[in-house]
Amino acid sequence: NFINKYRSMLVLGFIIISFPLIYAFVYYTGGIKYVFSHTMYVPILLTGAFFGFKYGLLAGLVGGIILGPLMPLVVETKEPQEFINWFYWMMIFIVIGGLSGYFVDKYKKIIIDNKKLFSQHPDTGIHNINYLLQLHDDYFKGNILIATILVNNKSSISEVLGTELYLKALRLIFDELKDSLPNPSVVIQVDSAKFWIMFKHLNIDIDGKKIVDSLSKQIAIDEINIYVDYSIGVSESKEFKQCKSLVPFRETDRLAGYAKANNLPYVIFDNDLLIKKYEFNLLGLFSNALKNNETLLMYQPVVEASTKAIIGLEALIRWDSPKHGLIMPNDFIPLVESTQLIHPMTEWVFRKAIRQQNRLIEEGIVFYISINLSIKNIKNPTFYQRMMEILNEEHGDAKLLIFEVTESVFLEEEKHTKLTLHQIKDAGFKIAIDDFGKGYSSLTYLSQFKTDYLKIDRSFISHIADKPSIRQIVQATIQLAHQFGLKVVAEGVETLEMFEHSKQLGIDYIQGFYIAKPMKEETVIDWYKNYIKK
Repeated sequence: NFINKYRSMLVLGFIIISFPLIYAFVYYTGGIKYVFSHTMYVPILLTGAFFGFKYGLLAGLVGGIILGPLMPLVVETKEPQEFINWFYWMMIFIVIGGLSGYFVDKYKKIIIDNKKLFSQHPDTGIHNINYLLQLHDDYFKGNILIATILVNNKSSISEVLGTELYLKALRLIFDELKDSLPNPSVVIQVDSAKFWIMFKHLNIDIDGKKIVDSLSKQIAIDEINIYVDYSIGVSESKEFKQCKSLVPFRETDRLAGYAKANNLPYVIFDNDLLIKKYEFNLLGLFSNALKNNETLLMYQPVVEASTKAIIGLEALIRWDSPKHGLIMPNDFIPLVESTQLIHPMTEWVFRKAIRQQNRLIEEGIVFYISINLSIKNIKNPTFYQRMMEILNEEHGDAKLLIFEVTESVFLEEEKHTKLTLHQIKDAGFKIAIDDFGKGYSSLTYLSQFKTDYLKIDRSFISHIADKPSIRQIVQATIQLAHQFGLKVVAEGVETLEMFEHSKQLGIDYIQGFYIAKPMKEETVIDWYKNYIKK
């Protein structure tokens, strides 16, 4: 740390001391005619390398004088050097010092330019996300206010006044924010219509108002007054390191989107209220999402642990909302499951999965495809009948379809629930117990139902390598499941280490990022063919 902090001073000290020491060394070894005079290149090159072109020239001049008119050709005879001799030495030293400084200056400029290109937007020169990631974890200490600022009328400004003027407006917004916000602060241009800002704060309401006030000033470019329409989402974070993970900005992005959708200038994070409003809004949108082709199925392969041969795919629904972008299952499935919307969603997934399976069969590829069921599906009196109707309409094969259900389904005492499970089995479908270990973690019900697969939850699999107690639980579960005739699937296998431990414990099948991430239906066949080649 000391060397890094005082490196330039240490080098400068070394250079200053070197000149008289080299003079003394050359003098006491007999004079300039001996090879020792070449030692002078060392401090000259160092000066150019550390301090640049001008100082490199100066070091060459000093070195030339010291070993020039001040140094005899032969010390013993006191014979002086001829003018042409020491002048030539001086010119060489000056050239060497100047060239080393010149090329080092060029190199430093290239590095600085590359850093700018890497950490700034080329059109505006405003810091980008890379700049944020380069900052030290201790750049902020204590609570940090974070915010997303959306420029809502970007298209209007660009179309009417031109892209160049819009970019100037972005730069003015950036300058205004930097001038008005407390120091230290960070302002990031995320894309052409979004800023992220961070600064240390004490009161989220007061500091949130500071952002609004700083953006309320009139913007004028080339004597043209420009109205910029903003939506702002404000939240807070406990530490800057968390901000660098970018996770907190998902919340402020969502808040800013909520402000824009509801014509609000800004929204400050209120967890309970915001979540309720957001969830209510999502449910309202999802009712038409299935009809408007906003939902899609992704497929994640399941492979045999011993051979890595693919035996099936799990169908996973995603929602690409025009309003909110890609919404992950954890954000909308629990909401949908709490309403009657779960039934049309399950039917849609079932129908799409059968169609995908038929396309695979046409290519000569025969896989199981599994879909997830809710306990509400099982309780629905018309569920089994609707599944059979869709199966017949789409010409599906029940023997190649797996229904994944959670443990809670088997604990239901309702007569209809048990009847539906038995009907599913009798029709040829296979049943998998999903997320085992996440809920009740009891295998006593396995004797009552003819299930086929047991999927151990990722929360267990992620610790089988580093927690012996978890490893023992998983091993005991596998042995008991095998006694009941179930095949065991490990969910969430993300690394080679997790794969190897799962295989050693006797797990039959593997599913997770180590094999493949969920993929779109149009890429499944090509992925499969490439996987087989490998």
